Amino acid sequence: MGLLLSIIVFGIVGLVTGIGNAVLWVLDLISEALNNKITFSVVRDIRNAAMKKIQILPLSYIDSKPAGETVSRIISDADQFAEGLLLGFTQFFNGIMTIIGTLVFMFISKG
Repeated sequence: MGLLLSIIVFGIVGLVTGIGNAVLWVLDLISEALNNKITFSVVRDIRNAAMKKIQILPLSYIDSKPAGETVSRIISDADQFAEGLLLGFTQFFNGIMTIIGTLVFMFISKG
């Protein structure tokens, strides 16, 4: 009787773990899609604003810089900003999911 109970308990634990992993996988996909959408829309807006600013710069400023330096710098800075946003959002959402998962596990274990 004890062996059968152990098998049932381990089966239930395995099933709950599998379901939990599947839910986390789906939530990870959703958060990744949201991260990408938010990050790239912010970076697009930054690039558009920078290009509008370049268009109103005086010609003396543009002539004083080597060809392509200003645009190259805008692109480089925007890419670095995008990488930072992606990393920050990823860590933020992973932290939130970890806290929620821990709370759920604590309430399930308590009951």
